[in-house]
Amino acid sequence: GESPATYTMWLRLFADAVRSVKPNAVIIGAHLSGADDAYLSGMYDNNAKDYFNVIALDPYGLPLDYDGIKRIRELMDRKGDSNKKMWVTEWGVSSGTVGEERQAQLIREGLNYLSRSQRIGAAYYHNFECELYVNTCAPGTEGYLGYDILRGDAARTPKPSYAIFRKLAE
Repeated sequence: GESPATYTMWLRLFADAVRSVKPNAVIIGAHLSGADDAYLSGMYDNNAKDYFNVIALDPYGLPLDYDGIKRIRELMDRKGDSNKKMWVTEWGVSSGTVGEERQAQLIREGLNYLSRSQRIGAAYYHNFECELYVNTCAPGTEGYLGYDILRGDAARTPKPSYAIFRKLAE
């Protein structure tokens, strides 16, 4: 990946170009792998503040990296960006690691946290079905990660976590 200085240079060029055509465009800053507050701090050190409206992060944990999200929020507050939202652009829990029932419990916990947080503007779960690049969607097959909420059988039967999403959506 690029250094924060190089990334910020490109971010500034991109933001200026987009805003010259659409002044109210929402510019997403970074796409932090994990909750990388050191990288974001480097962006701020290189004057990124005025060039993004939202910060994107992938705070994987069980179910989320709560401490990392807190560090990002606190850093943004210190830099005068408490009005900006965070978008969780990828998060998930692998049933291959914790089992299907625990996956459902952890997803419920994560969704409750995300829906209560005033600083989270959007959150995207990884993923609905089996990863696209694998040949089969069965546990134990090469490439299967288990984040899906539908099983890899022909009928795509729902895992317990599917019911959590459905209930919260209703």
